[in-house]
Amino acid sequence: MDEIATLKHTIYNDVKLQKLRAELKNAKAQAEALVIDAESKKSASDMLKAFKTTVKALDERRLDFFRPYEEAKKQIKAEVDITLDPAKEGIEIIEKKLNNYLNKERIDQELAIKEKQKLILEENEEKLAKIAEAQQGSGVDMSDVMEKQVAEMARQMEHAEMDVLNTGRAKGEISTTKQTFIMDAEVYDIFKLLEWIGKNPESRHYFVEVKDSAVRSKAKEINQEGEWPNGIKTFKKPVLTTR
Repeated sequence: MDEIATLKHTIYNDVKLQKLRAELKNAKAQAEALVIDAESKKSASDMLKAFKTTVKALDERRLDFFRPYEEAKKQIKAEVDITLDPAKEGIEIIEKKLNNYLNKERIDQELAIKEKQKLILEENEEKLAKIAEAQQGSGVDMSDVMEKQVAEMARQMEHAEMDVLNTGRAKGEISTTKQTFIMDAEVYDIFKLLEWIGKNPESRHYFVEVKDSAVRSKAKEINQEGEWPNGIKTFKKPVLTTR
């Protein structure tokens, strides 16, 4: 017999529970048939009191069956949390370290891209200068060569970012973690926000409780032009995704 079947069997055979259920079995029918007048009002009051007392007793008996399971649930949670809590802390530590590294990596890549683009620009300016010098010295129209060199410079500039990003991949440094950013918001001055709410009463219901979650979900909705209520600051929040 499984646990659910065992529980059903226990409930069905519980004398106290079945007695209370029997007392309330016809409660609705009795209430509907009741006609209250001067003579029956006391018996109606007694019936009401009896029903309430029995309902309360039945509900307490129901809770009696739940208590062992609630206690077991607490014990299971406590036991699992012994492992789960430090694991969650470990995840937070790794995410923080990865975010710090990826921020540095992103900055280094941006600098490398700028440096590469600078070199491309210098090299092509030198080539264009030589083409112009050759054209001037020979008197031959070299505008086609000049245009091709300009197009080549544009292509190199366009591919500079991908060349830098592919450098790490060529070494086998392909990360399974990607860092993206989402716009987030938080309250930095509660008094300014409350003042703003006072001046914008139509938005008061959004901030009955001033919480960051309310700010995030409603602040942009309040002002369609993208302006945020006073007392709130926005920032880019890094989010890590793994594959």
